Amino acid sequence: MTKLMTKLNAKYQSAFLVLILTATAVGGNLTSPYVLETAQVLPQGVRNPRLLNVRMFVSEKYSEQGDVVPVGERLNKRISWADVMTAQEDEVQRNLVESILLKENISLQSSPGDATGIVKMSASVLAPVLAWGISESWTLGLVVPVYQLDIDVDTGFVRSDIGQQFVEAVCRNSSPEKCNEAATKLNTATQRKLERLGYAPLESKEVSHLGDLRLVSKNRLVKDDWSSLSTKVELYFPTGSSSDPDQALDITTGDQRYKIGATLIYDRELLWRTALNIYGGYTALLPYETVKRLPDSSTDSLSSDKAQLNRSLDHWLNAGLRLAYPIQSLGLTVSAGYTYQYLTGADYQGRGEQSFASERYQWLNDLEPSQSLHSLIGSVGFSTVEWYREKSFPLPMQANVVYSRPVGGRNAPNNEVVSGEMVLFF
Repeated sequence: MTKLMTKLNAKYQSAFLVLILTATAVGGNLTSPYVLETAQVLPQGVRNPRLLNVRMFVSEKYSEQGDVVPVGERLNKRISWADVMTAQEDEVQRNLVESILLKENISLQSSPGDATGIVKMSASVLAPVLAWGISESWTLGLVVPVYQLDIDVDTGFVRSDIGQQFVEAVCRNSSPEKCNEAATKLNTATQRKLERLGYAPLESKEVSHLGDLRLVSKNRLVKDDWSSLSTKVELYFPTGSSSDPDQALDITTGDQRYKIGATLIYDRELLWRTALNIYGGYTALLPYETVKRLPDSSTDSLSSDKAQLNRSLDHWLNAGLRLAYPIQSLGLTVSAGYTYQYLTGADYQGRGEQSFASERYQWLNDLEPSQSLHSLIGSVGFSTVEWYREKSFPLPMQANVVYSRPVGGRNAPNNEVVSGEMVLFF
């Protein structure tokens, strides 16, 4: 007990001794971070179990131009008469559709309406973390994230005046059954196309799966009375869920590949015990093999063709800063900061004997462009470490609440993140 009290000195009251995630990826996307970095390390021999819970809700994202658009934007598509005829079961049905269009003087260049799609996802990440002070300057940690995803999908169809004219023509010239069938085929245009191409039904679902395990090593290089400098090295293991080419909306809980990252962190104590933390890092997302569907065109990502692919090395850059102010009488630390992240776009290349036109690989790459994200983050932490040191509290612990939200970006989700964690020392 005395040994632990000596090691947990007053400076740790205002420090989040975290090794854990500065950002997370769901399906390979950037998202707003839920902790900020600090150069602090654990004292030698001190073990630091943590339980982190992160919650986020995703329904919007940033476009290539930086505008906020719905996540299901790609499901919102103008339907052509060619799409309608392709969806028919046989040649007889296709000829029937064509004959009605000719009889009604409906141009094949017009549209029966627009397919619509709304996608919303809530995610809860429970991440047990165990850190251990190997020496006075080296801390080792393991992060085990478990994801619970709730995905809500709603598809529909907004019929145009011409589409309504077509349905009315079918109803005038055929049985009520055929009338209802024509209306149903238009209203379920997206689902029928997915079925024809061999995709699984597009529906709401729940996913519970382990994320990518992470091994973290943090080394303090320099320390004096006012500042400290540390490096953090991370190795990610691809233990998250795998990609499924038969899912039109393919959500995974990891990046499906090994990743190696390194971060440089600088802390500086300012006036009134206010702390400034600055960090910058790089993570290499190593090449891997996968199976994807190749788009049929630059405007339609759905396809019946699957291909064995190699994905090349990707790069993730992140940087941030934080100001932390301790209110020692209450055991609180209030922090605010800013982070920036950048992730390079996909580069898929064909492998094996099967090959397709080169532009189809580029269309696939265009579906996963480079991403950038600017976020603001604030936190409140409560610590009993100083009270424990003074023998006025029986247990050294921390409780932290973090809120962050994006303020700008490209091709990345625009979602708030709220996290809470409990921290013990022994």
